[in-house]
Amino acid sequence: MQPQPLNLLSSPHPWPSPPPHTPHPHPNPHPHARQLFVLHLRATLENVESLKLPNGYDFCVDVKESAGDEARERVTLSAAEEHELPGSRGVAHLVVRFDKGSKHAANASVVMPLKGVTGPDGGLVTSSDEWQPVAGLECRGLEPTRFRPGPGFEVVCSSGTRFGDLDLSEGEWCDFDEKGKVSVGIYGLEGKWEVSR
Repeated sequence: MQPQPLNLLSSPHPWPSPPPHTPHPHPNPHPHARQLFVLHLRATLENVESLKLPNGYDFCVDVKESAGDEARERVTLSAAEEHELPGSRGVAHLVVRFDKGSKHAANASVVMPLKGVTGPDGGLVTSSDEWQPVAGLECRGLEPTRFRPGPGFEVVCSSGTRFGDLDLSEGEWCDFDEKGKVSVGIYGLEGKWEVSR
């Protein structure tokens, strides 16, 4: 009896199936490359012309390791404070060593003003309930995951009245503008980080 030729077209599995695609475990395929993350803020403005994040603001953020899952919460950094980078002549506003045995330290630096995005004096939120870019964080080896607002904000009311060094850690603030004879306030302040493409 002659052997029958194998019909590859009719065979249910003529070739072995390719292995399923496995996505890269980290959103940044080059975890040690420098990336710029832009901070966007959104809030409801009541009789407020602008909410300002001034240059020199002290940031409080949560960060995570770009090449892993280790995280740090409530890390503070400011453009007014610089730290030397281990094994380098460079400096950064934040230096974090996630792995104590690692030769490399993650770092981040505040970028304010943000060229082409913010004014020379800081980032402004001028439209109610709309996301607006206010600052940047240039990172290597880490990613910001959360912005925690605190003291240092400035407000200009519709009447021109100014309020300074406002603490928005609760995401809200209200007062009375004597000049405009109206209540003024910031409500529902929230922030998000986006990678600059």
